[in-house]
Amino acid sequence: MSLTPRRTVRIPDDEWNAGHEKAQGDGDNLTSVLRRLLAGYLAGHQIYYQATSKLTVNGVAQVVRGLEGPLEDIERLYRPSHWTIEEYDVSPPRPVKRRTA
Repeated sequence: MSLTPRRTVRIPDDEWNAGHEKAQGDGDNLTSVLRRLLAGYLAGHQIYYQATSKLTVNGVAQVVRGLEGPLEDIERLYRPSHWTIEEYDVSPPRPVKRRTA
């Protein structure tokens, strides 16, 4: 018997099924994935930005990683007309799950 109450959420079938398949493929389950994401949200996971120059030097774009702060400030420093800006989440550390061979 479960120690936590059952919850009901609305998630489209395609997202639910894809999440379930990915979790299984990673040796996990969707419940654990959702609980970790919620814990990260509550712990205040951080959003970082990466700016990649649209112009290249010798075929190589300049990449600036680990940018923090409001998106408006990032866009003031790295104008979207010259840079592609991407965001990524950094969640708090969690214990490593070791797979058995």
